Amino acid sequence: MDTCYLQLYNTGGISWNEGIPHSAPPAARGMALVFQDDFNAPLSISSTGAGSRYAAHKPGGGDFSQIPFSDPTNHGPFFQRDTYLIIRADTNSKTTGLLSSISTTDGTGVTVKAPYYLECRFIAPSAPGTWPAWWVVTDEYMNGGWNGTTADEIDVIEAYGGEGLRNPNAPLIYEATPHTWGYHANGTPSGNNHVYMHKYGGGAGWAYIPHTYGLLVTRQDFVFYLDNVEVRRTPATPVAENHPMYFMVDLAIGGNGWPVDLARYGNVVDMYVDFIRAYH
Repeated sequence: MDTCYLQLYNTGGISWNEGIPHSAPPAARGMALVFQDDFNAPLSISSTGAGSRYAAHKPGGGDFSQIPFSDPTNHGPFFQRDTYLIIRADTNSKTTGLLSSISTTDGTGVTVKAPYYLECRFIAPSAPGTWPAWWVVTDEYMNGGWNGTTADEIDVIEAYGGEGLRNPNAPLIYEATPHTWGYHANGTPSGNNHVYMHKYGGGAGWAYIPHTYGLLVTRQDFVFYLDNVEVRRTPATPVAENHPMYFMVDLAIGGNGWPVDLARYGNVVDMYVDFIRAYH
């Protein structure tokens, strides 16, 4: 069996559930809004983040996409459509995109420290090799350089695309996983940390409709949310308990050596990001 997804953008009808909600999410109760972006204006981004709101590469090095994360140009990989940010992966031009909330050169920018809550709403493409993600990493910039010895990473969502002949996947499943790099923390989950989307809400997958993916970080727990419903809870890890973290959203392609085949989509796929907001 083969499956192909047709992504349509409807310009008629009534807009529903788009843009930043008027109220704060339940998990952020008692916190103050410290960052939001509705993507209803041209994206403020540069290669390093200098003079702009976002950087286009992973701070500290380590861009991991098989199709490189690319500097912004008029030809992509970032586009504006109404109130959505489009991150476009294009195997013809070999470009795709990442947003980082801090600079790649000096670590300045937006960070949050426990306790905090952040969320991002998007719809992502499911095609062989696509790897959309929304995640946070501890800010490793200190004493004038990047500290590569220890870091915590929390993947709010890693979605693995590719349903079809070459690389079947499960479009109703994504991963919600904390990682400790450079040290071991007792109680940190290992292996696959699946979220089965058919168990929550309307059951539509991450490539079917936009969803809001949230993360609450306290000094005791990491709590993962799908459309304001708790879907996973794990013990907090030591570095993330005590250090500021920055966020990233990206559309990686084939980063783990997976087969990449966007041909049935004209070699171009789009991730639509609706909004990001953070509370502390």
